[in-house]
Amino acid sequence: MPGDTRERWHDRPSAALTTQLHTEVQQGLSPGEAAQRLQQQGPNALRQAARVSPLTLLAGQFNTLVIWVLIGAALVSVALGEVVDGSAILGITGDIAVARTAAFSVLVIEGLLRALSMRSDTRPIWHVGLRSNLLLCAIVLISVAVHVAAVSLPVLRTLFGVAPVSLGQWICWIGFTALPCGLLAGWKVLRHTRGR
Repeated sequence: MPGDTRERWHDRPSAALTTQLHTEVQQGLSPGEAAQRLQQQGPNALRQAARVSPLTLLAGQFNTLVIWVLIGAALVSVALGEVVDGSAILGITGDIAVARTAAFSVLVIEGLLRALSMRSDTRPIWHVGLRSNLLLCAIVLISVAVHVAAVSLPVLRTLFGVAPVSLGQWICWIGFTALPCGLLAGWKVLRHTRGR
């Protein structure tokens, strides 16, 4: 990485490392050198991690974007009158196929949109253009087709354990998964405008 000041030990020749570290490849550290390093640096042991409370573990489940997208999708489903779908997404009704379909769809759509939006660190997708990488666009289109087939064709629905998807669900899931990519694009535009 540019600007990375950390030492890159794995890139250096082993002879240079053994000289710098005052050791030998075959014998290792001498007993005197090992005792001296133990005195100076302490034992070669991992620090004991602090115990994490169950409440902290539970709160940690909500620190990912996908979880918030699923919660948002559930709320919109409920607001549109799809109470069974919304509660299934949240895991309330026990309709695991609907929840699995929501999770599967949100993860796939979010990954594909992120792949398109991360093609440039500084420019949004409409500045980069879709035709600048036709292979990526073809792969995204094929992935979308495979995903639609997986939730539309009965034999594939059975194979993946997913439920049929309504147009409202597609719109909801695409909208919520597009939101982070839209925010990222807005951030890129804002950074670009401020940089001028």
